[in-house]
Amino acid sequence: QAYALDLERDLTWLLVNASDPAWAVLATEAAIHSKSEPLLRTALDSRYADAAALALTAIGSSLTAPLPDYILGKAAETGSPVRKPLAALLRQKPHQGHLATLLTLAQDTWSRGSRTYGEDDDFPIAQSAVAAIAELGPLSRDVQKALYKIAFETSDPDLAAELCSVQYGYAFKDGKD
Repeated sequence: QAYALDLERDLTWLLVNASDPAWAVLATEAAIHSKSEPLLRTALDSRYADAAALALTAIGSSLTAPLPDYILGKAAETGSPVRKPLAALLRQKPHQGHLATLLTLAQDTWSRGSRTYGEDDDFPIAQSAVAAIAELGPLSRDVQKALYKIAFETSDPDLAAELCSVQYGYAFKDGKD
C-alpha cells in the first residue's frame, strides 16, 4: 500500500516532536526552503534554540520595521542562539518601536565563554543592542537614565563605554541639560 506524503503535516510533526536538536534544525531548514509561514512560525517556537534561531532569521529578514511582537518577544528566550540573531536583526532594521526590546537586550549577560582571572567580561548581545540603540537618534531622558544605569552596573567595560558614548552623545542635543 502506498502512503501519501503531506510535507507540511510531516514537518509540523517533526518540529513539534523532535527529540534531537539536529532533527529540529533539519525540519526548520526544510520549512525555510518551503517558505511556509505556518511551518516557520512553528519552528520559531521550537524548544531547540538553534532551530528557533534559524526560523527567526528567516522570518525577520523578510519583514520590514517595525517588527511584530512575536519577534520582539524572543528577547525573553533563555537560549542565546535566539537572542543573538534578534539583536543583529534589530540592528539591521532600526525603529523606535524596538527600543524596549533593545533595552532588554542591552542588559544581556551572555558571554562566548567563561573568563579567567583578570579578563574583562564581554557581552556581545548587549553590545549589539547598544549599537542598534545608537542608530535610533536622540533618546528621551528616561532612556538615557536606563542606559546610564546599565553602564554603571555592567562588568563589560566595552559595553559600559559604548553605553556612555550613546548616552552622552545625545544628552544635550535636545537643548536641555
